[in-house]
Amino acid sequence: MALFKPFDMNFVRSSKPSILREVNISLASARNNEELQISGDFIHVLNQTGSCKIRINEDYAPQIDLRKIKRIVSPFYRIFLTNSAQTYGNIKLLVGTDAQLHFEERRTSIENLLQIESGVVTFLAGSGGHTLDLSGYKNVTIYFSCDKNCTFMIWTYPENASVLADYVYSEQTGLTEDNRKMTRVLDFPVGGLQVGIYNEDSADDLTYDLIITGEK
Repeated sequence: MALFKPFDMNFVRSSKPSILREVNISLASARNNEELQISGDFIHVLNQTGSCKIRINEDYAPQIDLRKIKRIVSPFYRIFLTNSAQTYGNIKLLVGTDAQLHFEERRTSIENLLQIESGVVTFLAGSGGHTLDLSGYKNVTIYFSCDKNCTFMIWTYPENASVLADYVYSEQTGLTEDNRKMTRVLDFPVGGLQVGIYNEDSADDLTYDLIITGEK
């Protein structure tokens, strides 16, 4: 007497169950609780080059940040997406029903890309800057603080850029005595980075700390 039910391949071929499928979502356009009609028992983030948050089943459900939560095991019949407009952002999900999957956990390491303590921008020169190649890094974090009023500028360049010719993103932030610290996280693909420091207090030297880290 058989101790288990034989596997019936003919049944599988005839029923053609849809167990797994990939869902690619462009993050180029902004969304606010946009409904996406997909269903299944689990969601797994295969690849992500941008930030995106989702709600499961209802638009009032708790919001889930897919940068932090990579796997969701729960029955769902739709999801709601929220994201800012990210020109090169994309997310690839693996969704399915009745599948037993085991994922290898991979931890990304955070590397110190640049650390400058007590850097000086003199009042005569007026400005300073740094350029970094960030190919292969993600979620780059920039921390900057200074002891004088200054303007801090950021330019980023696309991945695989042969020359730093066309910037994708730029920011210019004025730091005054009320708040002379800033932190920025670049949660989109970056190939190169330039930062500029302009001393607004021309009567004295500016001393600054700059730390730039990235995930590998």
